[in-house]
Amino acid sequence: MEGGAEDQKTVSGGPAWFMSLSSKVTDPAKRELAMDLLKALTDERQANVTASMGGVTAWADPEYDTAKVPALFNEYNEMIKNITAVPIYDACMDASVIETMNVGLQSLLIGEKTPEELAEEIQTEQELAQ
Repeated sequence: MEGGAEDQKTVSGGPAWFMSLSSKVTDPAKRELAMDLLKALTDERQANVTASMGGVTAWADPEYDTAKVPALFNEYNEMIKNITAVPIYDACMDASVIETMNVGLQSLLIGEKTPEELAEEIQTEQELAQ
């Protein structure tokens, strides 16, 4: 990238899964049970189990038997220890801007719009969303 003097180990990304608790669960006992379940499904033990089967986790440094998973998985886990994750850009943008961009990219690819036209539409939508 031209002028790419920034940190070369920065990667846009993050886990592609999440769990949440509905605001409709208002009973304190039920909320506590639900939170206990969410914690059990996302804690270090679960991350270690997932990694031991070759699954990518959101846990920073899972413990697993490296001999029982593909070598590429081990290389990946070592590599991600040395990167800086930054948010995926479209996760930080208003949904209307993302919709304009995605629909516009389709139109761009089939020749219905020019890059300049699409850029103008995205900019307009971004200004409306602010």
